[in-house]
Amino acid sequence: MKPKRIDIDPVAVDPDGLAKAQAVVAAGALSLDGDLISGGAYSGDYARQLGVLSAADDSLITFTIVGTDSDGKALTEVVTGSAGAPGTAETTGYFLTVASVTASAAAAGNVSVGTVDEISSQVFPIDFASGTPCTIGVDATGVVNFTVQETFDNFQRETNCQSVQWFNISGLTEIANTDTLKTATAGATGIRLLINSYTTGAELQIYISQPVR
Repeated sequence: MKPKRIDIDPVAVDPDGLAKAQAVVAAGALSLDGDLISGGAYSGDYARQLGVLSAADDSLITFTIVGTDSDGKALTEVVTGSAGAPGTAETTGYFLTVASVTASAAAAGNVSVGTVDEISSQVFPIDFASGTPCTIGVDATGVVNFTVQETFDNFQRETNCQSVQWFNISGLTEIANTDTLKTATAGATGIRLLINSYTTGAELQIYISQPVR
């Protein structure tokens, strides 16, 4: 495969970027009126986990988020509201776009929805049939914690990234602010980079190279 370089320059987190604080008086869709909304929907810089911020205890209701994942495949997740007052309930999936956020019942107080500091890159395919592992280099700038994962699934046929089984690559787990060079496992079909946390201004460059057999 040809060597690849990918730049990841995330914008600042926006806790109410999808939905500004609003009363939820009954089951139904929240108004997507945040600063990150365009044309009634959210389209992010990268696929991100999202946070539902409740001003009061919303642990008895759920919020259904409908959108797409890092590779543009349909993704829906049901999030139980936070018991905190205030408190934030985060998704486990990474949303690149969001079309709707719907509450199952009235909320105890105002609710807002926005981005958090956890990001997933798209999935980068590698040549699993070559019999040779690929080398992965990550150049980190600023304050950032990241993990690189690999999969052996046929991810292109899976419904979305949530249904793929991922494994952390040894030596590329929870790396903080450090340039790192490691090797994926021979036979892996794809890799992705996760940002676990970052501060504004952080950047990552990923270099992927696989020898031709």
